Amino acid sequence: MDLTSIKKNWEGFAKTDPFWAILTVKKYSGNKWEPKAFFATGENDVNSWFSEFTELKKCNTEKALDFGCGVGRLTQALCLRFARVDGVDISETMIELARKHNNYLERCKYFVNDQPNLSIFPNKSYGLVCSHITLQHIPKDHIFSYIDEFIRITKPHGCILFSLPSKPPFWYRTAAMLIPSFIKNSLRRIIFNTNYVMEVNWVNRKKIEDHLKKRNLQVTTYKDYSTGRNWEGYFYLCIK
Repeated sequence: MDLTSIKKNWEGFAKTDPFWAILTVKKYSGNKWEPKAFFATGENDVNSWFSEFTELKKCNTEKALDFGCGVGRLTQALCLRFARVDGVDISETMIELARKHNNYLERCKYFVNDQPNLSIFPNKSYGLVCSHITLQHIPKDHIFSYIDEFIRITKPHGCILFSLPSKPPFWYRTAAMLIPSFIKNSLRRIIFNTNYVMEVNWVNRKKIEDHLKKRNLQVTTYKDYSTGRNWEGYFYLCIK
């Protein structure tokens, strides 16, 4: 799936069931998320990061970027810890909703970006660049280029935090190899009762670590279960 198709699908999610598309908890499908409860999950996630990932406490707290921000679930939470936070997403409608739910006015800005780069942001702009449950929905050939963009826009000694599955369950990996994409996507639509599709990609942990270390980053990994307990996934915390 290319970026144009991804944009089309996420526009569809944003117009039909935006909160559920970001946190796909079955019982909240059909616009059953209450905004207060939904945004509270963002605060819980950010608080747990700063509690468990001790290196994050070294970040410059002047400015942060949330890549793949959706409606601002994590962006709003980061405003409790950073003087200025930007959010960026491929979907215009998601960004419209993020602006609607923005409680921090001038301290929080949202941007649309559907390019395979982050050229809208200058070099060395952020003390923290983070991305959670986003890179897995991006084509594999773009994942590494976006990671390099994270590095480019992070300040010296700044932090980069992103999550990515490393290994799916055996059945999922087998299906990915044997079943044509159009059949898999049809099944996804039936299972999730939606007209839109989000693919889940993965990259081997060693490939990610090697890529980051070649760029002279200090890298620490932590287990991440957000894709599912049967998936092997990680947070990658990098110090530039």
